[in-house]
Parts: sequence; structure tokens; C-alpha cells
Amino acid sequence: MDIMHHKIFHINSRNRIAGTPSNFSYVLNFRDVEPDRVVILHCNIPKTYYLSQSGSNTFTLIENGVDITITIPEGDYTRTSFKYVLTTLLNDATLNSFVYSISVPSSTEPETGKYTFTVSNNGGSQPSFRFVDDSHVHAWLGFDGGSTVSFVANSLISSNVTNLHKNDVIYIKSDLARGHCEGVLQEIDTINSPPFTNISFENTSAAFYSRSLNSNDSNIYKFQLTNIYGKEVNLNGCNWSMTIVVFKNQHSYELFKTYIKYKMSQKS
Repeated sequence: MDIMHHKIFHINSRNRIAGTPSNFSYVLNFRDVEPDRVVILHCNIPKTYYLSQSGSNTFTLIENGVDITITIPEGDYTRTSFKYVLTTLLNDATLNSFVYSISVPSSTEPETGKYTFTVSNNGGSQPSFRFVDDSHVHAWLGFDGGSTVSFVANSLISSNVTNLHKNDVIYIKSDLARGHCEGVLQEIDTINSPPFTNISFENTSAAFYSRSLNSNDSNIYKFQLTNIYGKEVNLNGCNWSMTIVVFKNQHSYELFKTYIKYKMSQKS
């Protein structure tokens, strides 16, 4: 696959014509090269989004059949800080004066990476947690998305190792991409970038990772950063940049086959 008739654009969300750094509109003029493919060559995204973000930071506490919404304050957490904040939230939210506590293995016990939740002053009533499946909150507590888990004998242990990583993968989406996974231009691995550093991506195979280009009637295109659930990733006011190239795709092999067929027809 050869790249012909290309045009490179350096895009910075600071220069958007509308929107936010995470969801914006941008002017691109490329009709002079009549491209049909688009690909991201490089991007640099500040990892300034929080573990807990508004819109995907709640779960349900159920006491005596009554639903109570628990909202995790926006911000970043370690396993220890999250344990203390969550304990306070549960005890503040209870409608029945239940007393909740959360513990982790001591320094003399095997490390499991799990929480143990206990409840007292509950008169034998066993509360439950319910999680939706399009939020990371279940992973922070160590449970499955879409599950409802109940205390047994006043205790509940995480089913899974707690995961307080912030969006191991984020997607760059745009209406530039035609017919590809909800407009995903590129999947970006973030796991090796610590909080409040930069996530950098370098494309090692531009032609291979390119998408079919959706050329609209205007020169205004939209760009968005989302997590795996399609939720917008809030960079908290920080801008990001990327370099893209649009190009005309030339399928050399297909052209070669057409040429051979033509030459064979001339001999017959």
C-alpha cells in the first residue's frame, strides 16, 4: 500500500472553534488532495483526567430493600485513600444507622489486593451493593460490572482484585473516520503513563492503522476523547495535540493485476 497525495495537519485542541479540550470542533481543509484515508501519526495527551469523574462515579447501596445512591467525589485515589473516603460515604449515607468498615490485609497477612467490607448495628439485615456495567466503580471496589452483591453474616469480600487504574485505554474518535467502530481513529494505551504526566503515541505503521475518510460537505470536523464505555474523558481544562495525515490510497497490487489482465487481453 503506497501513500500518495497526502496532507499533514497539526491539531491542538487549544485552536478549536467550539467545544472543550475533550470534545471539540476543528477546521480542516484538504479537498485539494482528494484523500480517501486518514490516520493519526502522533499524539500527546496530558493524563489530567481523574479516576472518579462526574457521570460515571456512582453505585447503589441497598438497605432493607431501599436504594441509596453513593457518589464518589471526583479526584484520584490510592487504595488506602479510597478505603477511607468510601467508609465515610457509606456511614454518612445509611438510612438505618448501620455502621460500615473496610479493611485490607495486614502487613503480616498475604496481600490479596481485595477489600473486606463489614457491617454492624444492622440487626441481622444484610445490605447489598449494586453496580451498573458502564462505569469503572465496580472495579474500584473489586466487583463485576452489572452485578449485585450482598453481605453474608455481616461481611463481604471483594470478588476481584481492586483496580484503581485510570482508563487503561482511551479512544480518539472523530467523524473523519467512516464506518469504523463508532468513529474510532485510534486506540491509545495509557497504562504506562503515571497520573499527571503525558500520554504519548507514535504510529509505527500509518498505512496499516489508517481509516476510510469521511469527507463531509463542510470543512468542520469533530474530535472526542472517550473511555471504553464511550464516556467522555475530562482533561480538566488541559489541551492536547495530535498530528494526522489524510492521503489518497493507491493499491499497487490491484493496479498491477489490472495491468496484467489488460496486457493479456491485448495478446488474445
